[in-house]
Amino acid sequence: MDIRGLGPQLLRRLSEAGLVLNVVDLYRLRQGDIEVLEGLGEKSASNLLAAIDDSRRRPLERLVHGLGIRWVGNVTAAALARHFQTLERLRDATREELIEVEDVGPEIAEQVLAFFAEPRNLKVLEGLTAAGVQPPPPAPRAQLLAGQNIVLTGSLESMSRAEASARLRSLGAQVSSSISSRTSRLIAGGGAGAKLERARRLDIPVLDEASFLAWLDHHEGG
Repeated sequence: MDIRGLGPQLLRRLSEAGLVLNVVDLYRLRQGDIEVLEGLGEKSASNLLAAIDDSRRRPLERLVHGLGIRWVGNVTAAALARHFQTLERLRDATREELIEVEDVGPEIAEQVLAFFAEPRNLKVLEGLTAAGVQPPPPAPRAQLLAGQNIVLTGSLESMSRAEASARLRSLGAQVSSSISSRTSRLIAGGGAGAKLERARRLDIPVLDEASFLAWLDHHEGG
């Protein structure tokens, strides 16, 4: 949730003092609770409470990622947030609805269902809502790559091919497995072979990993 000033050491101290035993307790902290900790005065306590308050409106994808659902990383959390728009809709989603989401297969869907079927987790979510944690629904990402047909080949060091595909699709691109005259560009990672040669023969633009990352960041920021 990107709470500024709340690192592992301070969390440990809050836990040892019995002030924070789960994430909901963070949002129940008061000025006096924090000031009693050695080395933390009025200003430090005020700054921490302000940072905690700011986190109540973090984007939904940050909250979904922060829940710690197995196999739900940044990319999958963002896809779930964009698809369901609210935590309540995600909580109530069926297996079939989850599998419709880009980057979510049967295994991840089962992990999401298992998380929301656990009474302890539901209690935490209820506590967060009661504490005013209300992430705004994500704005739809501009489809800046709509109409583009992208092919990935070789291995990427910065992300998996699945993650790269998910990010491209979220921008409206179609990701294909084979090169053709309709291919807009080829993303060539390490060990690219036959597809790279075919792209060159067809005069299709080729991006190496560094160029691809810069190109992707440019469009995601747009």
